[in-house]
Amino acid sequence: MPNADNMNEFLFKMSQMPEKWFYKSTRLYRDSLILYKNYQRTIDFFIKELDKLNFFKNPDSRRLKELIYDILAEHPKRSLPDFCSYYLLSAFCLENLIKGYIVMHNIDFIGESKLNKKLKEHNLYKLCYNYTNIKLSESEQTLLQKLSDYSIAYGRYPVRATVNNNTPFYLQPDYDVNYTDLCVKCVENPYIEDHKIYRNIYKKINLRIKKYYTEQKQLENSKKTFSEELKFAYSETN
Repeated sequence: MPNADNMNEFLFKMSQMPEKWFYKSTRLYRDSLILYKNYQRTIDFFIKELDKLNFFKNPDSRRLKELIYDILAEHPKRSLPDFCSYYLLSAFCLENLIKGYIVMHNIDFIGESKLNKKLKEHNLYKLCYNYTNIKLSESEQTLLQKLSDYSIAYGRYPVRATVNNNTPFYLQPDYDVNYTDLCVKCVENPYIEDHKIYRNIYKKINLRIKKYYTEQKQLENSKKTFSEELKFAYSETN
């Protein structure tokens, strides 16, 4: 009869199976979509209220700030959406999906008593580039880098663990853009494109997973058929 230590090791190894990573990814994907849709409804509410106040006919960044405060004061149960939380869930979702994909192709990555060092990596682009054959477009690579930053820093903490001398380009101010235009863009949800890319990456990897399991099933069926034919042939010669 197995002792407690052996059982714990067994459960630990089983928890690293690809299906476990995929299941966790699915739940995080669901929650990220719920959060995004909720934020979008909030944005739609603010746009509607700002339109009532004729803001978009003559947009002004300073007036926008004042109007937002007025709307929040009038609707105390409302709050401005924080897309950092959405990015954090999106990053965790893809991290689980990619790691499940990696283990699916590298079952020896499953650790005996501790997680394989390769599976402790949180940079989504590095995980894809170093351990998979998944081809990513330039926009997909950019989003994975962005989500990685939110995963280890901006999505969970107000500051990074170390000084970042190279500020990510997506956090750098664009001095060529009119500030009022930028504010209006923020109100209208500047995250739509990232959301589309995120969903495309999720779909792309899941299609690869489905193809892999389909091919494995076909391979098992062909082996079974082959074995049955061998058995029949053997019986015919005896």
